[in-house]
Amino acid sequence: MLPKEALKLKNIRYMFFLALIVFVLLVIYFQALQGPFIFDDYGNVVSNGSLLINELSWETLKEAMFSRESGPLGRPISMASFALNYYFLGPSGLGFKAVNLVIHIINTCLVYCLVLSVIRCFFSSAESKSLSCFFSLFATAMWAFHPINLTSVVFVVQRMTSLSAMFLLIGINVYIYQRLKFYNLKDMPFQSQLLGVFSLFFFTMASSLSKETGLLLPGFVLLIEAFLFKLKGLNWQSSPLLWIFSVLLIAGAIAVLGMFFDWHRYSFDRFDEIYNSRPFTLSERILTEARVMWFYVGQIWIPDITKMGLHHDDFLVSRNIIDPLSTLFSIVAWFILGIILVALIFTNKARIFSFSILWFFWGHIMESTVVPLELVYEHRNYIPMLGFVFMWAWILRVSMLRFSKLKVGVVGLFVCLLLASATFSRASNWIGWGELALSEVARNPKSSRNHHEAGRWYFAQLMQEEHVSSSSNYIHAREHFEAALRVDQTNSAGLYALFRLNGIIGKPIEPEWIDELEYRMKTQVITTEHGVNLLDWLGCVISGSCAVEDTYIQRIANAFVSNGSSSPESRAMTLSYFGVYELAQGHLNVGVDYFRMAKENWSQEPLNWENLIRALIELGDSKGAQLLLDEYEQKFGERIDEFNEMTGQLAALRLNSG
Repeated sequence: MLPKEALKLKNIRYMFFLALIVFVLLVIYFQALQGPFIFDDYGNVVSNGSLLINELSWETLKEAMFSRESGPLGRPISMASFALNYYFLGPSGLGFKAVNLVIHIINTCLVYCLVLSVIRCFFSSAESKSLSCFFSLFATAMWAFHPINLTSVVFVVQRMTSLSAMFLLIGINVYIYQRLKFYNLKDMPFQSQLLGVFSLFFFTMASSLSKETGLLLPGFVLLIEAFLFKLKGLNWQSSPLLWIFSVLLIAGAIAVLGMFFDWHRYSFDRFDEIYNSRPFTLSERILTEARVMWFYVGQIWIPDITKMGLHHDDFLVSRNIIDPLSTLFSIVAWFILGIILVALIFTNKARIFSFSILWFFWGHIMESTVVPLELVYEHRNYIPMLGFVFMWAWILRVSMLRFSKLKVGVVGLFVCLLLASATFSRASNWIGWGELALSEVARNPKSSRNHHEAGRWYFAQLMQEEHVSSSSNYIHAREHFEAALRVDQTNSAGLYALFRLNGIIGKPIEPEWIDELEYRMKTQVITTEHGVNLLDWLGCVISGSCAVEDTYIQRIANAFVSNGSSSPESRAMTLSYFGVYELAQGHLNVGVDYFRMAKENWSQEPLNWENLIRALIELGDSKGAQLLLDEYEQKFGERIDEFNEMTGQLAALRLNSG
């Protein structure tokens, strides 16, 4: 037994090493804090006026919290944090990224506490306990410095991931603390059980309202209970904790099922509809994720920053079990691993290995299975990777018991430095928009989004020039937009960018571009991203900022109408834009037809009714307008102002007609 003075010195030393990890994190990420807003940052943060609060009140915070439907639960805590970020630190990216880094630092401290607790529970020998702080620090440093976590820090909108992880880690640590506090007692005190369950519930809610993956917290706790505590001190007869925890788990399961069956756009009832706007089916996604998960495992254990990036839209979709053949190999490998896991669990051997793998699987159960999200994102490993962090700590423990502490420490330090230097290298590309865009496209030239972003950067440089007709920026922008089209037949964003690019220098849209868009519109899935770009361009055309021949619009509109892959909401909105354009051109009958189709596709939206009624009034069809107005009053009686306005317009039409 060490004297108290020695224990205090050891604790101070370990706190110093933890502070050193924090210092290295500051060095790694400092250069990237001045970096740009990118991609989803604009829709969720930069262009979200509800976040730009100038006074701190419940009303402004409430508006900010529910300003975006980022997921089934809306992620109000994350949205509130963005609003507070703006209020206290202003609109610059520096303030937002600095807060992200602070959250990552907090999470690093929480990960250290978690790894230390898990390792001490698994290996209770005196020798292991004396070394546990040492190898837990190394394992924590590996997680903190790992380059796969970079986007969770410097990609502003991914605060949703790190903030959710923070609440999740607090909840798990609190639960473990309560269990360890009374681990040797036959029965835990009722107050402690109640506190444990309350904290579990509270932090599950806080985590899931930051991002829906927080709903996985009870499952992580169940893994910890099964592998670390084995229900010691708990029993069904005298302990209410198990009953309450079971109810909580059932409630969580109902919440998850409710999310799938009922809520928002993630319901099973609408899965077919959602998958219609993805370039892959449900079965193709599941097959592809078998390969994606091995990609994650490879990047976690042997990180290769040349294969890491913001976008992985070039990841090959598995069309069937042998296309590509690596799909079959991946599934077989997972099957073999599953058999090994079952054998280890039943024989009670290598429990840390089973615990680590199950942790990784559970962490991916929501984002890497059936939910129709995009296929690959590195930030999805922020919490699942901890399963391997526990394994790293175990490897260090075994090594320290067999070799000298100095040798293992040198190897561990070398690995940490390699990870830190890799992340530092990646972070250096985030200094500016141009550096990031060009480095991403150089690292991953088969990504359509990377080429599109590089083209946008050259486009922005072109906009700042006085003489643009022979600019090299025009040439580079065009090359990247055309490359974006070549590498991905399902992403047509480059075509709309080319339309605008030629418009800037006074050139007409080239006929072959319209041919290509028409072909893609007829034969390819109109993805959500394609739909957004189409609406954006149509808005530019309607405003008069983008010149285009009327025959081109008609061809694109006809191709769009023939394609049924869009969701009803997206389809209705696009048809309405075509209707507005036709009305502006004086083609009233055509405009009415588009508005009628929009209403038929999404009759729950009152704006579609209002557009059609106003178009009929403008066309002079008072009878048709009156019939729809009567239906409108019954269906949307609460929209009194709109009803009165249209009634007045109809009365004016009749008066003028009379």
